[in-house]
Amino acid sequence: MTGRDLLASSFGNLGRHPVRTALSAVGVTVGILTIVTMVSLGVGVQKEILEQFQGAGLETITVSPVTEERSAYTAFSEPKRTVLITPELVEEMGARDDVVKVIPRVYVPWGATVYLQLGEQEMSVR
Repeated sequence: MTGRDLLASSFGNLGRHPVRTALSAVGVTVGILTIVTMVSLGVGVQKEILEQFQGAGLETITVSPVTEERSAYTAFSEPKRTVLITPELVEEMGARDDVVKVIPRVYVPWGATVYLQLGEQEMSVR
């Protein structure tokens, strides 16, 4: 059997079962598209995660005060702080050689009213 005979036999068999041939072609096409989609999705997610880590500033450290553990009775309230971060502690952290900058942040629980006072003027912030 020559190569020409093999090709003729192959295409002849494809013509005998057109539905089977079409379904096989659709299955192969869907499989290829699925693989391409999954690979490109994986590459895109990997790129996005790397950008998030690079943009996060891994040199930034957040220091929080030590608090009590929450229990079933205090699940919805702020836990009590057992060690406070004082202005002296902030200055001590900023005096270290490996620290570039210290920025204190104050987190206020929702529902609390905060006032800002500049000289004689006082205004509600929240």
